[in-house]
Formats: sequence, structure tokens, C-alpha cells
Amino acid sequence: ETQRCKDECQRLIHEQALLDRSLEARHNTWQSDGVMVNQFRETEVELLEALEERDKLAHYNRHAEQALEDQHNAHQVLAHEEAMLVQHLRMVTADLSDAHEHCRTVGRS
Repeated sequence: ETQRCKDECQRLIHEQALLDRSLEARHNTWQSDGVMVNQFRETEVELLEALEERDKLAHYNRHAEQALEDQHNAHQVLAHEEAMLVQHLRMVTADLSDAHEHCRTVGRS
């Protein structure tokens, strides 16, 4: 009977050791899972910040594209106005030349 009790105690001690190792392994797994969850949360925050930054940049890009389009349109308007002014200047120059020629002709007679 004593031997049976000793054997049972040894078996229980061995089983206790196995349970302790199992609990320690499970605890370590929970800790590493917790670390992973924290890393995922940090990564999620970083991704959200990156998405916000991307949206800001897209907003600025749209404004920059609009400004470039406005500038292009303004250059077209200015080029048209310049062409009109050059045409007007040529007409005025021709009229001045005709008036000058007329004055010279009148002055000779």
C-alpha cells in the first residue's frame, strides 16, 4: 500500500510538472499574442496615419492640378490678348505710315 501511495504521489508530481509546463507555455503564448496584438494596433495606427496623409496629399494635388489648369487658361487668354494687341499695333503703325506719307505728299505740293 505504501508503495502504491508513493507511485501515485510520483505520478501526481509528474502530472503536476506537466501541467505547470503547459500553463507556462500557454502563458508565454498569451504574452506573445498580446505583443502581436499591440504590434497590430500600432501598425493599424500607422496605416490610418498614412491614409490620412495620402488623402491630404491627394487634396493638395487636386488643388495644384486646378492651379496649373487655371494658369494654362490664363496664359492662353494672355496669348490671345497679345496677338490682338500686336494686330492692333500693326494697324496703327500702318495708319501712321499712311498719315506720314500723306503729310509728305501734301507738303510737296
